[in-house]
Amino acid sequence: MRLHALLDIADLGLTLLAGEDQVDREFTRVLTATLRDPRRYLYGGELVLSSMQWLQGQADADAFIGGLAEAGVVALGAGTAEVGGPVPDYVVNACRTHRLPLFEVPVTVSFATISERAILGLAAERAGSGASGQALDRHRRLVNAVAGGGGLTALVESGPA
Repeated sequence: MRLHALLDIADLGLTLLAGEDQVDREFTRVLTATLRDPRRYLYGGELVLSSMQWLQGQADADAFIGGLAEAGVVALGAGTAEVGGPVPDYVVNACRTHRLPLFEVPVTVSFATISERAILGLAAERAGSGASGQALDRHRRLVNAVAGGGGLTALVESGPA
C-alpha cells in the first residue's frame, strides 16, 4: 500500500508534516513502536506508529528516527495524545534530516484504527494481484468491505480470499 493512499483516507485525519516528495513510498507492514530502539523488529518496508512520549529532545529524536531510516522504514506516524500538543519541531526536523516521511495522528484516532485500515488496504491489494476474474472478484469484495467501514468483521464476512 502506498503512503499517499493511507494519507488520503479522509476520516483518519492524518496530516503530513515531512516528506511531501516521498508519499509514493510503499509499505508492507505496520508496527507500533514503544521502544527507544525498535530496529530488532524491523525488516524494512514498515509503517511505524509511535506515541513519542519518551522523546525528550533532538538527540532522542535523531537516534530514534535515524534508526528507523537505517532499518528501511517507509514512514513514521506520530501520535500526540501522550505529548499533550503538536508533534515537536525537533521530531519534524529529524525526519527531514533522515528523509523519513512523517505524519501526525490526531488524538481522536487510535493506532489500532490506522493499523486496521492499512491491513485491510494491504489485503485488498494482495487479493487483487492475481490475473484471473476470480481474483478480481475477491478484490472487489475486499475493497467494498474496507470502503464500507465495517472493519475486520466485514472483511471476514466478505468471504474467503
